[in-house]
Amino acid sequence: MNAHITELMFFPVKSLAGFSLQEAQLTPTGIAYDRHWMIANESGRFITQRQSNFASLALIKTSLSSEHLILSKEGLGDFLIPLKYQPRERFSATVWRDEVQVVDEGIEVAQWLQEACGCNTPIKLVRMANNTQRPQSKPDILGKHTHTHFADSAPLLVTNMASLEALQAQCNETISMLNFRPNIVIEGLAAFEEHKVSTLRHPNYDLSLRQPCQRCVVITINPHTAERYPELQPFKQLSSLNTMPDNPKAPAFGENAVCNVTNNTVIKVGDTLDVIY
Repeated sequence: MNAHITELMFFPVKSLAGFSLQEAQLTPTGIAYDRHWMIANESGRFITQRQSNFASLALIKTSLSSEHLILSKEGLGDFLIPLKYQPRERFSATVWRDEVQVVDEGIEVAQWLQEACGCNTPIKLVRMANNTQRPQSKPDILGKHTHTHFADSAPLLVTNMASLEALQAQCNETISMLNFRPNIVIEGLAAFEEHKVSTLRHPNYDLSLRQPCQRCVVITINPHTAERYPELQPFKQLSSLNTMPDNPKAPAFGENAVCNVTNNTVIKVGDTLDVIY
């Protein structure tokens, strides 16, 4: 049985808007530059749309040029951050329970971000310090040699179009894959059949599906307006439709995945994948 990649999504900064790609470089830590940066508070704790006063992060757009990460917000124009690593003083930041060494991208972008999200508290844009590695908090599930930058869990998130269609049928509001912020969107499987798959195999790479992705309140934020959907949609509907295998009250959507690749591997929209159960 085969599946096909219908969309590739890319989120350079954790919790900011992302964009679609036709092809991307696939690395052991996921798509190159995906979740490569994150926003942190003054003490180094990560900040996301989960916090009610930061839902507007969804409206800050991102893009990449050959030399820069580009942040943009209507009314503020663009802010450019060099892709090339800038050596600066290291300090500790935390992503969930993981502590990692990072560097600050500077006061200018911090001030731009504060204005863009309308917050009064100090925030900063950080990237991982050179020659450092985020600890692996789930070695039994993801493998002890698997590492990420600032993704919540795994290097990749794989979702299934049929699962979205099944969920949409239960919702009054229009939802999309952007609500779930995946990297790889596939079609060819029945709704939620991705949870039965062990591997999606391409001649140049393997995607190993390791664990359903437990969803949080971020999926209730309209990615185009940063407003909450009424009645906890689609969180409430997903909770009755598809849940974590070890927690029947926790909604699941998509699969956390790791990849077996070399650093020069390219993944493309349209790639055909052998489905291994």
